[in-house]
Amino acid sequence: MRDTPESEARIALPAKALGPGRLQWWQPSPDGLLLAYGVLAPGGDVELRVRDVESALDLPDRISRAPGGLAWASGRIGFYYVRGPDPRADPAAAAPRTRVLWHQLGQAPVDDEPVYEAKPDASRWELQASRDGAWLLLTIWTGPQRSEVFIQDRRSAGAPWVGLKTGQNAAYRGLFHDRTLYLLTDEAAPRGRILAADLRRLDRIRWRQILAESRFPAADFALTKGALVLTVLERGISRMQLYDLKGRPRGEASLPGPGRVAALAGDPRQEELLFIWESLADPPALYRHNTRTAVRARVDAGPWDNDEYEQKYVEFKSGAGASAGMFLLTSPWLKQDGERPTVIAAAAGGEPSPPPAFSAQAAAWVRQGGVWAAVLPRTSTPAAPAAITDLMAAGYWLTDHEYTKPGRLAVLGAGAGAGLAAQAAAGAPTLFKSLVLIQPEAGLSLRLKLPATLLLSGPCPDVYAAMPGLQLASAKAHYEEPFWLRWEPLGCTALPPDKAASELLDIQSFLLWNLEAETPDTPQPSGNKPLAPRP
Repeated sequence: MRDTPESEARIALPAKALGPGRLQWWQPSPDGLLLAYGVLAPGGDVELRVRDVESALDLPDRISRAPGGLAWASGRIGFYYVRGPDPRADPAAAAPRTRVLWHQLGQAPVDDEPVYEAKPDASRWELQASRDGAWLLLTIWTGPQRSEVFIQDRRSAGAPWVGLKTGQNAAYRGLFHDRTLYLLTDEAAPRGRILAADLRRLDRIRWRQILAESRFPAADFALTKGALVLTVLERGISRMQLYDLKGRPRGEASLPGPGRVAALAGDPRQEELLFIWESLADPPALYRHNTRTAVRARVDAGPWDNDEYEQKYVEFKSGAGASAGMFLLTSPWLKQDGERPTVIAAAAGGEPSPPPAFSAQAAAWVRQGGVWAAVLPRTSTPAAPAAITDLMAAGYWLTDHEYTKPGRLAVLGAGAGAGLAAQAAAGAPTLFKSLVLIQPEAGLSLRLKLPATLLLSGPCPDVYAAMPGLQLASAKAHYEEPFWLRWEPLGCTALPPDKAASELLDIQSFLLWNLEAETPDTPQPSGNKPLAPRP
């Protein structure tokens, strides 16, 4: 944390404070003096704790079954939080309920005031309080692209919750600004639009449209003093657009380069916006941008030096002459001799996906002398066949431009992208020699003829989610091509550093061996060593 953007950074929560658990979520108080955070225990429970940042000590307040979702009240007197059902409760007595409660600092959790409750069938709950504490906003996510929004006037005891948007197959995200609630939604606008509701007159008929749907999908928005900031995706690359609070354009904020705005936050009382930016070659970094002067500055330069990497965006022709794009990550000293071992990473299909985030796997691969290609999704064509064709077309483009050759190409996919990668490998057997599948989802065909394959799977979030991978491993047990299964009992939770490093090394070793990679012959800065041993 920093007291000001110019001051030295200091650690607000050291790793040793977590004990054997892992940090699941965190939420600072508005003044930054207190930090609420959730610790995932080895048994699976998430415990809410509160730390006094100045003294570096935890307060006595500890609350179990707190999966996330917290909003501080003004004055640091307490907070609203989400609490899951008690697994020890008698199921015959009452149906389990997830609840929102008010906790005043220092009081026992058993005395917390219930504010809202519902069946525990939502994937995520989000809470937000207005700055004056008068309003509480609850967003319940029932799917990746579906949410319901409720609001309550906290000034009146026993005031009812008002359902702003319920029962719709759409997503909503709200932000308070004085007496107005701004909502980013894809309701009747698949690429997103922004509406505004007067908190004194919440009838839907009085809502105003601030920004209409544009040709680029909206990703996120923030509010600063006199400005509305909207991030959109153009061919998977983030752009940051500025408007006044009535929706009139004020230009576009410059970004460090082609990449992804991973998060942004603003304060309606200040002109400065904070955002996290990353790219395939750049780890996440914090920036600030003044919406009045258009001055951008990096808050924390960090130890990473990306002079060892060269990133560029290229477009290529895919099926039926359609245009597709990908990011290429290489060494600046790459010799385009058609011999470079190359990995093509598939994006998940079906919905507009975020642009490529920083990948330690990609960085390690480039340091081995390879090429990493991240194919971007074509958001206007959500059908899986188009994404599969793009992967194969990317492979042919890389061979035509002498980055690599058939037999030196691998394709990698995770989640929904694993199925796309498998089908691309099966559809171009003379092109792809290796395949890496990470936690494939249901629907993966067991009859595909695959090249040498490494499958990474585990109970994510439960053992049923791992069944597609296990079924594929069983079907390929006596397959003519090599097939390896790496089973991770921790599933999709954040892996400890040693486990994450082991997983990275296994993928690197498999690809280096199967693609017959040579030791890099391109110049390397002194002190650089391969990140993975060659078998």
